[in-house]
Amino acid sequence: MIQEKKGPLRATIEAPLVPRRVYLLDDSRVTRAALRRVIHEAGGFDVVGESDEVAFALKDAPHRAPDVIVFDPFLDGNEGVHGLMRLGLRLPRSSIVVATADEERAVSELRIGGSIRALVSKDGDPAEFVRALRAAGDGAWFMCPRLVGRQRGRCCVL
Repeated sequence: MIQEKKGPLRATIEAPLVPRRVYLLDDSRVTRAALRRVIHEAGGFDVVGESDEVAFALKDAPHRAPDVIVFDPFLDGNEGVHGLMRLGLRLPRSSIVVATADEERAVSELRIGGSIRALVSKDGDPAEFVRALRAAGDGAWFMCPRLVGRQRGRCCVL
């Protein structure tokens, strides 16, 4: 954006914000479409790729260099949980937002820390999902408030 000013500096240039690059990994086409819509409406993000299979995402996501990966770790049975670990190793600079409908399992099996930056419920408020994306994109941690009490003592950092 160029703004004209009076005085010796007649114009200043503001660099546009660089959108965070997001990759979606969920086995539900409907969920991916809903997440894309929420992400688009929030602004500041670009969905650069998506997949419904861990094996494909492990090959595809590195070429797309996402800042944030939104991942349901319980897709493909246990393959999702193992895929979560492999994605974290393959893309160490990408932050992972775990988005799941299986809250109890997520709280008992997963820990926030390392590449996993956020844990949100698919049944939660879309604004919480956006806060999680923004936090993860900034390298911070986020957990939807209703899950915090269930995971207390299990998190690396909050």
